[in-house]
Amino acid sequence: MTIKQVSELASISLGLSNSDQVHSIASTTGYIESHRKNNSIKNNSANFDLTTLTQVKTEVSQTKFYQVNISDYLPINQGFGAYMTTLTKRFSTSTGGDLDDYAMGSGQGKPNGSNVDYAQLNIATQAYQFGIDYTMFDVEQASRLGGGASIQLIRDQEMSTKKTFDLGYQESILNSFSPNNTIQKGLLNQTFGGAALATPITTNTAAVPGFLKDMTYVQFQAAILDMITAFRNLSSGTAAPTTLVLPTAEAGGLALPFENVYGLSKLQIIKNAFRDAFGFEIDVLYSMYNDKARNAAAANFYVLYNKSPDTLEAHMPIPYTSMAYGTADNYNFQSVAIAQITGLTVYRPEEFMYFTHTV
Repeated sequence: MTIKQVSELASISLGLSNSDQVHSIASTTGYIESHRKNNSIKNNSANFDLTTLTQVKTEVSQTKFYQVNISDYLPINQGFGAYMTTLTKRFSTSTGGDLDDYAMGSGQGKPNGSNVDYAQLNIATQAYQFGIDYTMFDVEQASRLGGGASIQLIRDQEMSTKKTFDLGYQESILNSFSPNNTIQKGLLNQTFGGAALATPITTNTAAVPGFLKDMTYVQFQAAILDMITAFRNLSSGTAAPTTLVLPTAEAGGLALPFENVYGLSKLQIIKNAFRDAFGFEIDVLYSMYNDKARNAAAANFYVLYNKSPDTLEAHMPIPYTSMAYGTADNYNFQSVAIAQITGLTVYRPEEFMYFTHTV
């Protein structure tokens, strides 16, 4: 079937007059000829000059970012308290006496009771919304590239918005929230903890005076012993640390064989020392935000804590959720993605501490 026949058939089916048919044929033929001579596709962000010898590769190379698995570092409670402005954490404290207070003896009256006191802590939430939009014009332009490029256009917008949330949340919760946010706290800017957020977080600036990887055998021994002793004293011997987060500047050096101890690295010695001291294995992790160039305190952070939801916790009442696309005019389409989070709260400050230096 010729172009003219196709155009006439379309004109008849639409009920066009003869003069309209001529205009339709001319328009169609002119468009095809123009398209053959200069097959150019333009959109808001880029121009693509295509010829009959151009093959478009629809896969797009994406920017790579520093990302870690946040749940390796912190307990994240997802789904609890969706759409609530405040979450409430309750604490119980036993007020019972010493064992001698309950000893039975002749002539003893009513037995002494053991009481429990309760306290509660309100945790503020923060909600976010992200707009994602496109037009039919954008889709039509992308579709000319073939290979599912129109789907790629929408998918790239979705992925870009999701990445914005993921990276922003990661830096906020593992480092600190923006200075504009005076309520939520991250891993590196905790100041108070406990039921009333009235107990100061402990920072030790003496135990680790420099990078562990650069220490001599004697210096290294002293630093590890001081860290173990400091945590045991802080917790009164009632808890064991499970996680130690170090600056990434330590990563390579700690893994190398230590010249003074045949067959072992400093990293292995750290793990062995904490296991022998507390009876539990410790996870040694690294974070770029612990490097002094990456945090507001301009210090190298060594964070030692018990990674238990009873000790510290962050909430994500609404994980990043993208809504269905909607339109008011069948041309402009929009979706909204939402998320709701809290900062990190330290419930037991006696099981969380910082060691810092500025070398």
